[in-house]
Amino acid sequence: MKIYLLRHGQIEANTKDLLVGSRTDESLDAVGVEQARRVKIDADFDIIVSSPMKRTLETARIVNEGLHKEIVVDADIIERDKGDLEGKTDQEVLEATGGKLNDEILARDLEFDFSPYGGESAESVRARLNRFIERVKRDYRDKKVLVVTHQGVIRVLFLMYQNRRPDYSDNCEINILEV
Repeated sequence: MKIYLLRHGQIEANTKDLLVGSRTDESLDAVGVEQARRVKIDADFDIIVSSPMKRTLETARIVNEGLHKEIVVDADIIERDKGDLEGKTDQEVLEATGGKLNDEILARDLEFDFSPYGGESAESVRARLNRFIERVKRDYRDKKVLVVTHQGVIRVLFLMYQNRRPDYSDNCEINILEV
C-alpha cells in the first residue's frame, strides 16, 4: 500500500531555527499558507488524515479546498514531544544536553530519545506510528490516502517501514511511503 505523506507548511518557529515538536502548536505563517496553496496533488485521493496540530490541520484544509474530501484527525501522527528542549535554538539545545544534541546530530540520529528531557522516547514514537499504519492498512486498504503530518514523523516512518533514511522534507513536500 502506498501512503502519501505531506509535511505541513511553514510556521514562524521554522524561520527562527527553533527545535519544534508537539508542544509548539503554531498556525501557518503567510509563507506556509502560500506553500499549502501551491501543493499540486491529484484529485483522486479518497481521504485526508491529519495530525491534530494547527499547522497540519490548516495545511490539510487549504489543500482540501479543491478536493472536498473528508479530513480525519489522528493524534498518533502528532509531532514528537521534544520536552524541555522545544523552542530552544541549536546552541541552547547543545548546552542543555551537554553536547548530546544539535541539528547535525539530530539529522543523523532520527530516533533520538527525548525522554531524559521530559519528551517522548523512540519506543513510544514507534508504537504510536505502528498503530497508525496498522489502522490505515485496516480501514483504508483500498483507498488512496493523503497524510498531513510532520518532518519527525515522516523520518521515523521511513526508518520503520522502508529501513532507510529519508531525504529532508521541505515544508509542503510529498513523500510516498510503501507499507
